Parts: sequence; C-alpha cells; structure tokens
Amino acid sequence: SLKIAGEILLEAKDKSADFLIVQNKDDLLIFDGMQSQIQRVVNRDINLAIITEEQFVMLLKGEKDIAKLGFDQHKVKVSFLNY
Repeated sequence: SLKIAGEILLEAKDKSADFLIVQNKDDLLIFDGMQSQIQRVVNRDINLAIITEEQFVMLLKGEKDIAKLGFDQHKVKVSFLNY
C-alpha cells in the first residue's frame, strides 16, 4: 500500500502539484502521516502537502486559523499558507 501511495504522490509531484486533496482523515493518515515511510519505499523525496476535502472547504470559506484547520497536526507543512 505504501508503494501505491508513493506512485500517486510522485505522479502529483512530477506534474507540479502544490498539494493533494484526499477524501478523509484516514487517507490523510496515510498520505501525510506516513509520507516519510513512503519516501523510503519509492526512494525519492516527496514533501507534498496533503489536505482533506473538509479542510479545503474550510479554506474556501476563508478560514485561516491553522489550529482550526488542523494543519498544526500535519507532518508535511502546508506551505502555501505561509504559516
């Protein structure tokens, strides 16, 4: 499963994605929480921000509080917010 996740992340990274939106917190745990393990499996640096659909909707509604968004708990920094 880490190899498949790695292929997905590398495809997004290679196509110059700034971040990836996942469906739910379970997916976030894999793509964000396990990104360092995924990098070892695919033998490449990824460092791609991952956000959930819920977090994306909150951003669209104007939320900027990192704690309310839950970005303070992410392993990979959501750099496009410059916090």
